[in-house]
Amino acid sequence: MTQEELFYSIFENIPRQGPGTKASTLKAFSAIKTLPQDAQILDIGCGKGVQTFDLAEIINRDPIFRKDRIPVPNITITAIDNHPFFIEFLNTKATKLGLNNRVKGMEGDMNNLPFAENQFNLIWAEGSIFITGFENGLKNWAKFLKYDGYMVVSEAAWFHNNPPDEIKEFWNAVYPDIISMEEQQKLIETCGYRIIDSFQLPKEGWLDEYYAFMEPLLESARNEYGNEPELAGLLNVLQTEIDMYKKYGDYYGYAFYVMKKK
Repeated sequence: MTQEELFYSIFENIPRQGPGTKASTLKAFSAIKTLPQDAQILDIGCGKGVQTFDLAEIINRDPIFRKDRIPVPNITITAIDNHPFFIEFLNTKATKLGLNNRVKGMEGDMNNLPFAENQFNLIWAEGSIFITGFENGLKNWAKFLKYDGYMVVSEAAWFHNNPPDEIKEFWNAVYPDIISMEEQQKLIETCGYRIIDSFQLPKEGWLDEYYAFMEPLLESARNEYGNEPELAGLLNVLQTEIDMYKKYGDYYGYAFYVMKKK
């Protein structure tokens, strides 16, 4: 087994592919007040689509998108990810739920999105913008938004100044582009957006919804592959991430931003 195969064997078998909660998805979406009833939504880096289906459920029950309590059929959510397993899983689930006319997964690269300019009313990216880079994503994805479109992202951020050296060194190794929420907010404005709402993802989004599912798989994989240096190295990196959050989760986490294109 390669490192990549082991990585995906873990992430394919946990509900979420990054920290998050249904309540946080709902909170972010509730800050958006002006989407049309034929809105097109793009979920970038969707993984298995936990937040995709949370959005579909919210839209289905939200009075803004209902006429005489009948779900409005014209809202569409396009969910994109570069891993075929996630897209197959998402599309199968959409069919089982009877949502395949409203929710569609497609394989693709967030750095080269195959969409028209000004196509979407809302771009959603929970825990995925780091892959392309926070500033890069804000700038490059803007062209796919309509003039008054919204973007919602969650991104790793420092919550306090001067964090302990141990956690600073960890983040400098795994994601040196992490900055404070204050710096992120300035960057959002510089990139041409107006912030509608911002908040911190609660700790349960990391511990209960993400790491609680990952950690047993790491232990199982360690029993099987612990004697293979490359595979053990990957498992150690993932375990260290969990240990660091348990120890220093007050100092950093995901910041949610709801923003509108200026």
